[in-house]
Amino acid sequence: MHARMRILALFLCLPTGMSAQAAEWQSLASIRLQAERFLDRYPYGEGLTPEIEVGALDPRLRLKACAEDLDIRFTRPERDRGNSSLTLRCTTPTRWKLHLPVTVRLYDEVLVTQSPIRRGAAIEGARLTARRKEVSRYREGYYRPGDPVDRLQAKRDLPAGTPLTARVVEPRLAVRSGEQVTIQLSIRGLDIKSRGKALQSGPVGKTIRVKNARSGRIIEGEITAPGQVRVRM
Repeated sequence: MHARMRILALFLCLPTGMSAQAAEWQSLASIRLQAERFLDRYPYGEGLTPEIEVGALDPRLRLKACAEDLDIRFTRPERDRGNSSLTLRCTTPTRWKLHLPVTVRLYDEVLVTQSPIRRGAAIEGARLTARRKEVSRYREGYYRPGDPVDRLQAKRDLPAGTPLTARVVEPRLAVRSGEQVTIQLSIRGLDIKSRGKALQSGPVGKTIRVKNARSGRIIEGEITAPGQVRVRM
């Protein structure tokens, strides 16, 4: 009878001992779950739909159990999409840190060309359509339905189906080097118009050099509209 009680006591103690041993280490499943929850809740941007992949953790990994939720951040804050990684930290009752590779693919509606557009041609809304694209790769920026495109032109020949990104379009030139322009001189609140010659090309908003036709003086001014340059003196 005594021996049976000893065996029973040993049997009853096994789960408790095993639980205590398991609680000593941080569950790899909990690490992955917290990482996925962080990525799901991260503010990528309005209208963006994320598709997330979390890298595998080494099953041999042994980390002391953390008493609180892990502190999780992108290892490089500017890399919150595409192939990236998370830094996960425990601060209490022990300190440890690990890096977890992740892939975040973001999808959005993107303007694409419906028909080919030649280099230097104006971008017209009627020649564009919207398609759902993975935008994680467009680090230079892209154009969505409703974005103003009327002052853009093609940097190169664009085949049909080309996504409209900052890599393939540029502001349309409002003034070209060598052409005649109207110079608007602003002097102490007075506006005086004269003719001149543009010595540089540029879109609206750019400062260029122009030569006054009357005085021959070379001055700088801001392009305010096609063929117009404002000079403040």
